[in-house]
Amino acid sequence: MREQPRFPLLREFGIGCCILAQANGQLVDFGPYPAFTPDSGEREIVHGEFVRLEDPVKALNRLDRIEGFNGYGAADSLYHRTLIYAHVGEGRFRRGWTYRSVGSNPDLPIISTGSWRKHKDVENDFLRVLVTEHTRDNKQQVLQTITKIRGLRGQT
Repeated sequence: MREQPRFPLLREFGIGCCILAQANGQLVDFGPYPAFTPDSGEREIVHGEFVRLEDPVKALNRLDRIEGFNGYGAADSLYHRTLIYAHVGEGRFRRGWTYRSVGSNPDLPIISTGSWRKHKDVENDFLRVLVTEHTRDNKQQVLQTITKIRGLRGQT
């Protein structure tokens, strides 16, 4: 995600677009980073971003090594690369790759909001930057857009 440690790596592979997205699943707090786990059946939502890359094959090869994905069927993988559908707004879905944690982690805390940014208390700063970039620093429009985004997410 933008403003996160691995995002600069994605720029090397040509970012075609990057938009806010949601997927069914759950986030677990590993401390310095979250882990995505598949939907637990309760229809929990994870907030993230959908990133389209110009060279996804090279990107996935690099990310597989970073994320500890050693191939399908490999018993020693830390994560598995999985295709999911992400909701990108206005009823639109995009299919994309994500890394999901291998096995369950019952001792680790679940991030109940489904938002790593909110969990780390950086969501408001990110939203201000994002909206400001898209509104040319029109303060009234920035406040209205942030309020609208929060309303869509069921937040106040």
